[in-house]
Amino acid sequence: MRDPRFLHVGISYSAQVDIGLVDQAIESEAWDWFRYSWFCYLVWTTSDAETIVRKVLRVPGLETSTVLVWALDTMDGFGALPPAMWEWLKRDRGYGALQIWHPADSEWSARRPPGLPPPPDAK
Repeated sequence: MRDPRFLHVGISYSAQVDIGLVDQAIESEAWDWFRYSWFCYLVWTTSDAETIVRKVLRVPGLETSTVLVWALDTMDGFGALPPAMWEWLKRDRGYGALQIWHPADSEWSARRPPGLPPPPDAK
């Protein structure tokens, strides 16, 4: 079994699809997950991307939808997310907590919004 990692799941679908069924499809392949928008999830999983795509496409109404599952590089990223999402990302899932920089953590914060660790020269 592979080590778990973060994957991003993006789905394009109509509002007539039961979001609860989409959540169930994601949950069936994830150890932990967070839906941060109507169409996007972050998942902590050992599953491969193809398995997740195939599960999503089995949800009634999603059979012909566009789905992209992509591994996250947790050392290279930036984003503006709600505080609950940052807390979810920082959770220790048995492999050590993800190191995320936040504005309250440094003087660099006055110039940049929250995200992953600041560049080495900005610490």
